[in-house]
Amino acid sequence: VMRSIGLLRFHLLALKGSAVILLRLGRIDEARHRLEKIAEIDERDALGVSSLLATLAAREAATADA
Repeated sequence: VMRSIGLLRFHLLALKGSAVILLRLGRIDEARHRLEKIAEIDERDALGVSSLLATLAAREAATADA
């Protein structure tokens, strides 16, 4: 069980890392999809993806107002 949890955490961290890279490349939709998938699995937000999703939402709101 501990090994499975460790592997899941590693996978989620790799997924978060790839989302950050996609954000830097400007591939926002792909990054959002990955972050939302992490948020579904990580209900306690131990990996902190809610702040990234909130930043994306604020950025989109600012772009829509402009």
